[in-house]
Amino acid sequence: MNKVHRHLLVLLPALLAACLPGPAPATGGAPTPPPVTAAVSQPATPLPGGTVMPTDTALIELAPPTATFGSAASPQGQGTAAASPAGTPTSTPLPGGPMVFGKVQFISAVRDPTRAPNGSIATLTVEFSGSRPPYEVRHDGVVVLAASNGDGTFERDGLIYTFIHFNINKACGGNIVGTVSVTGGDNQTVTHDYYIADAPCT
Repeated sequence: MNKVHRHLLVLLPALLAACLPGPAPATGGAPTPPPVTAAVSQPATPLPGGTVMPTDTALIELAPPTATFGSAASPQGQGTAAASPAGTPTSTPLPGGPMVFGKVQFISAVRDPTRAPNGSIATLTVEFSGSRPPYEVRHDGVVVLAASNGDGTFERDGLIYTFIHFNINKACGGNIVGTVSVTGGDNQTVTHDYYIADAPCT
């Protein structure tokens, strides 16, 4: 037997073992573990702010955001309106409702050169609440002011009063006695007598 034959005899068992099927897996043994998947290396991904995500780091899927019902921030430039307490007015109420007479007051008197020597033009103001413009003012039954929107408003004892200035012809000094009527845009009318003790000229 030469050297070639001896090598064949040595290699024959190994060749036969490689060609024959291996032993069947034992029944009832431990389950075959799932195949291991190798992590695929990905290039580093930059995140906002310069942070870099490491390679081969498993990504965790986050749950969708949950709606919150707290107070949300207002958009820039917009304020959030605060609810007013029940029964508390947020602003001064406008004139309206039933008319209520206030008073007549003397403002001033200037000499009227067309009625010398003692003639004067007296400026009075009448105050009332309620109704709405335009207003008509009568003095002793004569219209002295028509279609007025009023000269202003003020609050007294929880009511909003409108005041209107008007002029009448009088004499310097002494008292002024008369009757004033005001009719509003809703056809309400208040009428009242008044007395002013002194009306000096300036």
